[in-house]
Amino acid sequence: MREGTLRGERKRESVSAMAWLLSEALLPLAPPRPTIVDAGCGTGSLLLPLAALITDATFVGVDTKRGSLDRMMARAAAAGPELVGRVVPWHGRIEDYDGDLQCVISLHACGGASDAALQLAAQRRVPFAVSPCCIGKLRRGPASRWLRELLELAEPEAAAAEATFALLAAWADSEHVAAAAPAPSVARRGAASDVPAAEAAVAAHLIATAHAVVAARRQRAKTLVELDRLAALGEGEGRQEPTGPAAAPGRLLRIEGAAMRTSGQAEVIAGPVATSLCL
Repeated sequence: MREGTLRGERKRESVSAMAWLLSEALLPLAPPRPTIVDAGCGTGSLLLPLAALITDATFVGVDTKRGSLDRMMARAAAAGPELVGRVVPWHGRIEDYDGDLQCVISLHACGGASDAALQLAAQRRVPFAVSPCCIGKLRRGPASRWLRELLELAEPEAAAAEATFALLAAWADSEHVAAAAPAPSVARRGAASDVPAAEAAVAAHLIATAHAVVAARRQRAKTLVELDRLAALGEGEGRQEPTGPAAAPGRLLRIEGAAMRTSGQAEVIAGPVATSLCL
């Protein structure tokens, strides 16, 4: 992650939050010297700091890109001997991972990779902390019966419900409104003094309102998609009725931080966690 960039700061805050959650909420539920799987590890931006911090665990990085795994291992070797033997690459799909596992973590695994990380944890019945991203890349409808039935109340046709979910996913990944063009009088004459103060104030208010509306829609859409993932976990144990997020084996938590104010990638689906914990 690049020093001094907003993306770098967001990533740093996300890694710090995941480290806290892992240490305080997940590892107390795992056996001694656990194997922690980073699903969709990339080059190790999450895995390597955690491995340096938590010295009594083995970290397995799972990724479909061998080049990313090679780079992760090179970075681990450069960090010093304390990581040798505790950082292990696993090349392949998250769905196919069949090795040892006592905890699942994942930070910004694109699209369906976050779903796969959650399903891996659910199948193995281990603690997990997954912070998804790239929701617009999801190529599916609602994951839970809970959200599917809610959408079908407004859109009885299955195809329409699928389209509504796709729209929610697109909203969740949408960027903030771009800066508006100068008012016509400013564009033509290039002099801010030509625009009456009242007109300029109204324009500024409209632009600020547009930013706020889009940001709120983006956050609400993203939260709904994450709650759908959470509800699906609660329904995945042979239950016949939709249970909703409240009955799921985990919680949706929000990462707080200065850089997160401009990011839609600020949630973690984690479980099981103590009810008193919050990010």
